[in-house]
Amino acid sequence: MIYTDLEPAQRKIYTHMRDRYRAELLRMIESEGMNDARMKILEGLLRLRQICIHPRPVEPSYRGESAKFRDALRDARNLARRRA
Repeated sequence: MIYTDLEPAQRKIYTHMRDRYRAELLRMIESEGMNDARMKILEGLLRLRQICIHPRPVEPSYRGESAKFRDALRDARNLARRRA
């Protein structure tokens, strides 16, 4: 597991997407009930998790960094050097 803080631009996208899904889910639960909202809940969790890794799959116009992605690449390179 890699724990790291999100980059500021990454945090902005995460917060926007979280708030968007939250509002949509609250409307959905109120109008259709919890059972019908289950897949949307899972979709929202998936998107937020993807953003934490790297926002580009969710937001193709994103050009900023991803702290977790950067750290994972660094760790992989270090591991490869130790094995070489």
